[in-house]
This record gives sequence, structure tokens and C-alpha cells, in this order.
Amino acid sequence: MDLGKKMFFCMFSGQESKEIILKSNFNDDFFDVKLGIVDYDHPIKTNVKFGNRFYDVLFFDDGVNIVVSKRLFTLLKTNEITGWKTYPLNIKNVHENYYGFQIVGRCGKLMEPKNEGFYKGYKFDVETWDFSDFFSPKDTSLVFVNQKLKELFVENEITNIHLVNIKDVEAYTDGL
Repeated sequence: MDLGKKMFFCMFSGQESKEIILKSNFNDDFFDVKLGIVDYDHPIKTNVKFGNRFYDVLFFDDGVNIVVSKRLFTLLKTNEITGWKTYPLNIKNVHENYYGFQIVGRCGKLMEPKNEGFYKGYKFDVETWDFSDFFSPKDTSLVFVNQKLKELFVENEITNIHLVNIKDVEAYTDGL
């Protein structure tokens, strides 16, 4: 399959005004949490570190993990979106329902230039992709989504995310 015929997007924080940032209280490695390597059957307890506005996607202060609103959770379930799972979450003094969010879809490693420096565009061997709607390249905490999911997000005005075509992302490699 030719990657050039598929469109993928990298999901970043929307950095919305006064967004709530949650205190990360994980006993496990942040990356293991995000990538669904660890499971939780009991609610993870957290609290608002700063901010006062709720959005569909909130972020922890670890810079890696995210939570999703009940509205987004329901949208993903209803549309049979793949490549994710959730864990229970208890945000102190907050009555809105949010879920810890983990990416379980995968693809192989990103192909990076051999020379150190900035480059434009993430690339991966599409044959390594498991065809999930949400997925993460091996050895990264990046979140990629397919065109179907991007359209669903736009159509439903999902808040506090920013989607960039992976061909347009600027990145840095140390050339190793």
C-alpha cells in the first residue's frame, strides 16, 4: 500500500484558553500509560493543577497523557473508532465525566533522515500499520489519526486538539 495515497494526521494539544491541566499521579511510566501497556481497573485519582475551562480533550502535566470527555468517548464508541481504550478517572471536585485515554493502535518506527537537523514530514512504512483509526509509531508517544477520524473530529467540533497532516509536521533528528 502506498502511504502517499493515505492521509494521516498528528494530534497535538489545541492549547485552548484557560484549558484545565491535570496533575499526573501515575505510579507507572508515563509512556506505558499512554500506550496502553498498563491497565487500570480502579480510578486514577487526580486534581486540576491549573486552568478552569473544560474541553473535549484535557492533558496531564506530564506532557504525555490525555483524558477525553464523556461526549468524545460516546462519539468514538458510536462510530466504532479503533486503536484506543480508556481507564477510570476521578478528578477531585469535578463532576463532569472524563476518561483516561490510551492509544493501542500501532505502526512501525518513523523513518528519519540520517543527518542531524530539522526536517519536514513524518514517514513510516504503511505495511507496519495495524489499520487502527488512532495509532502511535513505535518508540514514540505521538498520536496519529486517519482521515476518517479527522473528519469526525471536525464535523463534531471536538475541542482542544490540533491536527496537522504528518507530511507537514516539522521535526528534529539527532541523526543517530
